Amino acid sequence: MDEKIALAQSYTDSSQHVPSETSEDPEVEVTLEDDEDYLPPNKRLKNTETANEAASTGRRKVREFNFDKWNARITDLRKQVEELFEKKYAQAIKAKGPVSVPYTLFQSHVEDLYVEGLPEGIPFRRPSTYGIPRLERILVAKERIRFVIKKHELLSATQEDAPLDKPAAGAEALGSSEPKAVPYQKFEVHSADLYVEGLPENIPFRSPSWYGIPRLEKIIQVGNRIKFVIKRPELLTLSSPEVIQPGTNTSGKTAKEDWNVRITKLRKQVEEIFNMKFAIALGLSEAVKVPYPVFESNPEYLYVEGLPEGIPFRSPTWFGIPRLERIVRGSGKIKFVVKKPELVTSYLPPRLASQVNIKGEALGLSEPVKVPFALFESFPEVFYVEGLPDGVPFRRPSTFGIPRLEKILRNKSKIKFIIKKPEMFEAAVKESSARSPQNDESERLSKVEKARQLREQVNDLFSRKFGEAIGMNFPVKVPYRKITINPGCVVVDGMPPGVSFKAPSYLEISSMRKILESSEFIKFTVIRYVAAVGWIACM
Repeated sequence: MDEKIALAQSYTDSSQHVPSETSEDPEVEVTLEDDEDYLPPNKRLKNTETANEAASTGRRKVREFNFDKWNARITDLRKQVEELFEKKYAQAIKAKGPVSVPYTLFQSHVEDLYVEGLPEGIPFRRPSTYGIPRLERILVAKERIRFVIKKHELLSATQEDAPLDKPAAGAEALGSSEPKAVPYQKFEVHSADLYVEGLPENIPFRSPSWYGIPRLEKIIQVGNRIKFVIKRPELLTLSSPEVIQPGTNTSGKTAKEDWNVRITKLRKQVEEIFNMKFAIALGLSEAVKVPYPVFESNPEYLYVEGLPEGIPFRSPTWFGIPRLERIVRGSGKIKFVVKKPELVTSYLPPRLASQVNIKGEALGLSEPVKVPFALFESFPEVFYVEGLPDGVPFRRPSTFGIPRLEKILRNKSKIKFIIKKPEMFEAAVKESSARSPQNDESERLSKVEKARQLREQVNDLFSRKFGEAIGMNFPVKVPYRKITINPGCVVVDGMPPGVSFKAPSYLEISSMRKILESSEFIKFTVIRYVAAVGWIACM
């Protein structure tokens, strides 16, 4: 009996493609680097094949990006890696307890100061520059990581061995050797008597929580030349509630939490703005996650207009509070320009990628244009499409199943629209755009839903008939792939004229309707059995 069940499972389950091990994680990564695609050399071929198989099935799951969950996760991982580096660095210099790492020195003296044991392909950098995949790999390999200090005299020239959250520069300006918390508001109010020299160009003095990663990096690189100037020390008397020794600030934790909530909310808001504007540029009605690395790699064809002056286009995780607020205030002017949609379609969910029209090129336009499908159907000699895969006609994407949609996307570079009468086409486009977008969208959704329902009904019918054929009184999942690659093992009678037996995802809407109308005549017959087991097995 166990053997019978096992064979049944292997027979039916083998038709289902196993998801790729390298397919997308349950949550979308928004990293500061392109390391989510990193694969060890010894695993690249295997995982590539698995990924291709997963792509061919069209069963990849794309889940909505949870920004709050991602932000909490990456913040926690960066903290863990930072603590790991500080602990390992302290061991290397034989110090008690964690010591802040002088990253700038390690980058400047790579032969005398370096780190061993990091995972393959991961350079030594600040944890704030790593994405989630690299952070996780570093933590997995933490036992092997070792700081190598060949010239200890290089470390004596820096003050970075003081903890980063205790700005010693302010204490020096007061003639003290003990770090003191900086009263940032006092410096803003009395800017003529309290100010900071040596900061990088165009970076004002503010609390570090206001800076994004790029500015923080620049400030750290010039740390040695930063100098606090205090012309009137009486402004910094202890009566001020702001000047409190580090470690005794009871409201510090609350302020930090408030800041974290604020910047998280702003980053999420900017992310949503970018996703919606990107979707609009692609002609889609729902927000789509922006593939930032693709924009960085193709600035001629993919770029953003209308951003506030001095703010480059980057992932919101790179921005501090001031820039995020400026982006939100100026969001009405922001516009994504996608001159080559084919560069980004592979990063979209299949159901959305199929809706992106890339035929604006046929009219000499740089932006997508809605396709008047009725015109192509009515005048095939004047309007037609070349380069579609064999056996795939030109029709609305909503009428295709997943296999054909994927074949079209794989062949996208060869697809070309032929328009012999542009004036006729332009008139059709104007007429189409004059219609209510809401009506068009509801009509499209209606067709998609209808196709989905038909596929489910046909699949249920086939499963019930297959179950009857193998002597079961309940529906059994049909092993479509096994039946296809082993012709003759299962015969299906009663199919409507002109309609061959296929998985429902390969069938046209008209064919599925005919099958349902002929449901009482359809019959599965299993030709080959393995008698010893009492279950079918196509040889």
